[in-house]
Amino acid sequence: MVAEYGYTYDSFNRVASRTENGVTTVYTYDANHQLLSDGTQTWTYDANGNRTLTGYVTGAANRLLSDGTWDYAYDNEGNVTGKTHTVTG
Repeated sequence: MVAEYGYTYDSFNRVASRTENGVTTVYTYDANHQLLSDGTQTWTYDANGNRTLTGYVTGAANRLLSDGTWDYAYDNEGNVTGKTHTVTG
């Protein structure tokens, strides 16, 4: 079976919809051109434009501090120096 795809674009040249084998997904965006929804999932953003996800924590320089499973440590250069499992330590 060969998959069939089709795309439409809005006036900002963003993907507005995608059709795969007759099933259409519609995409919505905010005024900053950030993806808000794909019809099944929605996203929000913080003041810096980072996507906010449950369980994710960011810190200075937008470094990921925790992803809900792991906590991350960084050196002054921004390199990951360690990670700790949030449940088992």
